Amino acid sequence: MSVVIGTSDYPNGVIEGLKSAGANVKQIDALPLALEAGSPKAVNVVLMGAMANYMDIPYEVWTQAVRDTVPERFIELNLNAFNLGFNH
Repeated sequence: MSVVIGTSDYPNGVIEGLKSAGANVKQIDALPLALEAGSPKAVNVVLMGAMANYMDIPYEVWTQAVRDTVPERFIELNLNAFNLGFNH
């Protein structure tokens, strides 16, 4: 979040370092998707949605977790953010 609000810079070489270590890296610019969902604070939920594609957990479990843990007034925003990441 500190990168999003401009108080720090994203470290250089992270993606390259992960790839050189053998990690399967999928790059995603989550900020524009979070903004599309309605808030830059939804970046982590966008990333969670993208990550969900690589885990053996049913989609419905993920979305129910959002419903169970997010304050009611932010559920729709967070579900939109999750889906934007999931479908990216």
